[in-house]
Amino acid sequence: MSDAFVETVAAPWFARAATGTAVLNLWLRAMCATIGCGVWCETYWLPEADLVTLGDGATLGPHSVALPASAIGPGATVGPGVSGDARGPRARLDPLAGQPHRTPARTRPISTGVERLRQFATRA
Repeated sequence: MSDAFVETVAAPWFARAATGTAVLNLWLRAMCATIGCGVWCETYWLPEADLVTLGDGATLGPHSVALPASAIGPGATVGPGVSGDARGPRARLDPLAGQPHRTPARTRPISTGVERLRQFATRA
């Protein structure tokens, strides 16, 4: 019943226009989905929304589908057009191959000139 509501009423009149906004997250929470803080969701298609969990800082790309009972971990990314779940923290579901990948917990940030000067000054 909720899928029919989403496709016939909510998507044409609201959800498509609200993708990628905080309003969509509020609506998905009203549909009983568990949505963490800082979630970037560019899709309204969460069949069985009450069984879906999106962790803090997770990203759901455009036209992707969070399958029933799926969990997108904190900081994880599901690319555009992919259906599935990325369970680990900072996991990434590759949109081309559909294969999960791990990104390192700490990635080296791109340093700016100011950061390089600070690093040089602390070494001296």
